[in-house]
Amino acid sequence: MGHDNVPRAERAFRRKCLEVWCAWLVLNPDAMKVFAQVDVLNGLIHRLIEGVDVCEYDPALVPAYAELLARVTTVLRFDRRLREGLTVCDPMFREAICQRQLRQTTSALSENAVGPMGS
Repeated sequence: MGHDNVPRAERAFRRKCLEVWCAWLVLNPDAMKVFAQVDVLNGLIHRLIEGVDVCEYDPALVPAYAELLARVTTVLRFDRRLREGLTVCDPMFREAICQRQLRQTTSALSENAVGPMGS
């Protein structure tokens, strides 16, 4: 037993699950755009500042993402459990991202609707 009376094997499993999720996001920049509202390929960060949607350009984001992608790719070559986790979890993660995108779109449409039919 260790931290918070969680067995070591359980902590290792939780950590691997988090590693799989993070690696999957790095390998799927479109999903990162939906999940974190960060466009790593174009260096854009979407934020809500005082109720206003703002899209900010950060020139350091693209090279930082390239470094992170290279690191994930390297780790994948040596970590069989991470590769297996990605294979198993990919469909589930894709579904979760689709559901999140659907909720965001539905929310945006309902906020923009004026009348009962959006007119």
